[in-house]
Amino acid sequence: MLKEILLYQQKDAALVKINKELQNSKEKNEVNKLVEQVKQAQNKLVSLENQASQLIAEFERLKVSFQQKSNLINNLKKADINTKSSTQLREDETEIKKEISGLLTLSKEIKNLSNKINQTVTAFDKTKTYGVESKTKYKASLNKFNELEQKENSERQKILLEMEELKKTINPSIMKKYLELRDDHKFPILVPLTNNCCAICSTPLANARLDLLNKDGIVECENCHRIIYQKK
Repeated sequence: MLKEILLYQQKDAALVKINKELQNSKEKNEVNKLVEQVKQAQNKLVSLENQASQLIAEFERLKVSFQQKSNLINNLKKADINTKSSTQLREDETEIKKEISGLLTLSKEIKNLSNKINQTVTAFDKTKTYGVESKTKYKASLNKFNELEQKENSERQKILLEMEELKKTINPSIMKKYLELRDDHKFPILVPLTNNCCAICSTPLANARLDLLNKDGIVECENCHRIIYQKK
């Protein structure tokens, strides 16, 4: 019985190794890297879209202000000066100068804003191109990873079938305990007795448990709950 459960664990370890090598393969790393690149590109595109919307809204607001000031200046200029007093004319002149100064300020703001919009559009186009290229590379890398995974699947299926056959020869209670520990992500499950201690957590076995080990061939570690066996 010990021989079979140890063989089962050996095949389980081979399965773990295959899965680990697959997940740590350069193909998988490349897929993960490109997934992150695509996500970053998408997030940046959303951010640039929002930024462009805000800039355009501000641009439109400045255009309206610019037009209002231009209309006010034109109306002041068109007014019949013969109907106005010298005081009113001076006030109009002051108002015109004030509005012209405002127009110059608005003109600078519009120009700066226009540059920012152009920069945002350029950044958006570059990011979009980068995202498309990353998606293309991602698909190619994913295909390579899938090919590698399919190649490993035949070996994995062979091991799984062998493990299923071994299960039939193992004591159900031992198999149940093994699978429970496996679900707890403890591996290896079966460990040898080393200097009268558990080989993993180094907990010493009491004499009574050593006697039980000599009698049954296996015993549970009181600390990590792995199955301890005696090397022959």
